[in-house]
Amino acid sequence: MAKVAQTTAIHSLSHGLLVLFGFTTLVPFLWMVLTSLKSENEVFQSHVWPQEVRLGNEGDLLKTRDGQPLRDAQGEPIRITLGNPVILGAPGDPIRDQQGRLIYDPEGQPIPGKNVEERGGLAVYKNRWNPVLVDGAPLLLTEALRDKWQQRLVQQRQNWRTAEQLPPASVELADGTPLLRANGEAYTYRDISWDRVGDPVLDVQAKEPILDADGNTIPFRSAFPVLRSDNDPLMRDGVNVLYARFPGEDQPRIAYGSDVLQISEPRFMWSNYIRVLRDKDIKFSLYGWNSLFVAVCVMVGQVVTSAMAGFAFARLEWRYRDAVFLLYLATLMVPGIVTLLPNYVILKSLGWLDSFQALIIPAMFTAFGTFMMRQFMTGLPRGLEEAAEIDGANLWKTFWTIVMPLSKPALITLSIFSFMGTWQSFTWPLIVTHSEHMRVLPVALRYFDSSQGTNYSLLMTGSVLMMLPMIVLFVFGQRFFVRGIQLGALKG
Repeated sequence: MAKVAQTTAIHSLSHGLLVLFGFTTLVPFLWMVLTSLKSENEVFQSHVWPQEVRLGNEGDLLKTRDGQPLRDAQGEPIRITLGNPVILGAPGDPIRDQQGRLIYDPEGQPIPGKNVEERGGLAVYKNRWNPVLVDGAPLLLTEALRDKWQQRLVQQRQNWRTAEQLPPASVELADGTPLLRANGEAYTYRDISWDRVGDPVLDVQAKEPILDADGNTIPFRSAFPVLRSDNDPLMRDGVNVLYARFPGEDQPRIAYGSDVLQISEPRFMWSNYIRVLRDKDIKFSLYGWNSLFVAVCVMVGQVVTSAMAGFAFARLEWRYRDAVFLLYLATLMVPGIVTLLPNYVILKSLGWLDSFQALIIPAMFTAFGTFMMRQFMTGLPRGLEEAAEIDGANLWKTFWTIVMPLSKPALITLSIFSFMGTWQSFTWPLIVTHSEHMRVLPVALRYFDSSQGTNYSLLMTGSVLMMLPMIVLFVFGQRFFVRGIQLGALKG
């Protein structure tokens, strides 16, 4: 009995340690998921669970942590104003109306507080660029317009060198007619922005009113005071710090977030996912389709080439076969970084840089896949192939009708490994592509923080979305992962 109890205790301890180790490996993923559901202001705060933190409701007294009201320099109690629209937290957090509902732009994306400003007593877009309209249709950039407008920029740069200022010039179309607004006012070159041929020309000075959920304009009112974080001082507005008189003190001093009473409620920012998927600046769908296309093409290429090479090494008799196979396996010992520069030079000489050929073709051939398929095919019975040969089937038909169906477990395993490896590949796509329309998701996440001002909640949202296909593959292909490990351990 004592030995049984000892064995049970050892097994229980071993299982407990394995569960603990498994949980610790999940901690980074759980942090990523929870961070993706936080607002920008919450990312580096102490609480783990996503929640909304505010000073109070409209008209409430600003109080210390022990519930005592704070007063201004004149001795009057300080009252909270939520503002209109309601802007809570960091500049990247979305705005709300007085009823707590998120406010969306016409594209269905939540509007961050940094894109809101006051104009004429109304809340308007600060960084919303609208297409320039000509006869009611967006003006698309042509080569003629680009060349014509580029001359103006060259002239402007030359004048900057001589410290001269050119007066604002009217924008002219290709035929020489001026570009006008709907009210008849002429556009200047300071009012427009353009990028690639075929894209709309943008009006950078558009200040459209923001509409609430009911379609009404929003009379602008600033929030007071503004809470950023516990370590930051409360702000009277976007510039000035709030000085308050604390209970028992005669002189006002700076009030920090950690000094005042705060209200916290659980809140999951599902709008982060909406913003990442729909934001035209992020272009997540474009990068996602690029990654999917490249991963599927590489997966198909690796499966076909590895199956054919594995069949040649496992079933065909030819001179120096085993020596060539050992030489092929030796390439697995060469670090990928060693072949990076030669492959880059070859692609450059072929003119394939910044193209799908550079992302797909070099990755379609794998020594690991060939080794796996060869090991599996070596264990297949030869009787079916001999029977097919007696029936008149040639080598090609035997390969496709006999060997390939029998190799289904190995093919599925290799497909999963190939897709996962290509989906998360970063270094090679970063080197061989440079244009935005050729980026894949891992590379796009590299530029994500710079385009979004290092908004870590959105960065983690993009990372979670990128991991979803991997999680689905793992859930539905667990047994094939185990089978792949077994295949790699077989000896021919």
